[in-house]
Amino acid sequence: MSLSKEQDVANSLNILRSSHMESAATDRQWMQLVSEYFCDGACSSKSDSESGDVDDPDNVDSISEDDRFSADSDDDKAVIDEVAVVMENHVADIVIDNNTRTELQKIHNYSCVNKSSKYSCKLNDGKPCVKVFSDEYILDLRTSMGSLPDYEKDLILLGKISATISNDKLTTHSKRKEQMPRKHQRTTYYIQGHRVCREAFKFLHCISQDKLTALLKHYKQFGLVPRYKKSGGRQATDVRLLTHADITEVVAFIVNFAEDHAMVLPGRVPGFKQFDIKLLPSNHTKASIWRKYNTAMEAAGKRAVKIDSFRRLWRTLVPYIRNTRPMTDLCWTCQKNNSAIYRSVNISDEKKSERLQNQQAHLNKVTLERSLYQEMVRAAKVVIKNQW
Repeated sequence: MSLSKEQDVANSLNILRSSHMESAATDRQWMQLVSEYFCDGACSSKSDSESGDVDDPDNVDSISEDDRFSADSDDDKAVIDEVAVVMENHVADIVIDNNTRTELQKIHNYSCVNKSSKYSCKLNDGKPCVKVFSDEYILDLRTSMGSLPDYEKDLILLGKISATISNDKLTTHSKRKEQMPRKHQRTTYYIQGHRVCREAFKFLHCISQDKLTALLKHYKQFGLVPRYKKSGGRQATDVRLLTHADITEVVAFIVNFAEDHAMVLPGRVPGFKQFDIKLLPSNHTKASIWRKYNTAMEAAGKRAVKIDSFRRLWRTLVPYIRNTRPMTDLCWTCQKNNSAIYRSVNISDEKKSERLQNQQAHLNKVTLERSLYQEMVRAAKVVIKNQW
């Protein structure tokens, strides 16, 4: 068998190990699978050829043909035997991948040190309690706990906590005649009948301090019942949550405002994909409309949403009401002049200059008219203010 084939088989076994599937069969069954794959084919072919030599006298030509290639068969058999010996002596090393080797090294170097005191525990006759267990047992336990879903892992840990926690109302000091009211629970941790410290318990079960604290809090509050993860999103008791009435008020105000100020143009409006769109004048922005909505809600004594929620509800529920873009509410003269300027590519410089001058003259005239209009509005306001 070629070495590349051997590497493929080793990689396949490593994949089984990384998927936590090695426990599906015993070591003897793994050895039998390896021996059958590498040896049974060669042994069976050899026995068949030998039986054919004894029973069939007409097999002389085949024997001579086999002798002709005896050197090649011997080399193949030697390679097969060598691979079989390697697989038999080092099957455990093949199954264990690099991640497992790193985990074993981590387990071997681990020492249960209390982070708050920086001293190792002395529960094992003056030695760290984690040294009671073998590295193989710790690896199996950590692998099993790491492969379990959170729901099953919580049940196992809650069962262990419930067996050793002391949460009575009074303490249980043996040297005191009168017990004191308990302020905190007292929890001792046991694994396989051996007492271990809290750091070792967390390490052996692959959990953090936050996880252990959450389990203790859950047990004290609810007892030995499973934990259920709360779904995401806001809760119904959140005061910031918008009610159906609040959303209805926002939508009704936008629709009524559009009925009074929006324009419905025939056909498709340039720049918009919808056909049933309602365009608000460009001087009415969403911020200005929200200010009017906020004033109306305060006058009515109702709750007003913030401007971000106002924009989001507008965009989600009434997308057909849009603000007119500044370039889309131009007068007919501006549109003609702009179109002429856009199409002035292959014309002479004199015509280009003429078109630009026409547009500039129109803008100057509009600016003058706007200034006159604004001055008349200010004068009218002053007159009305003086009369009242």
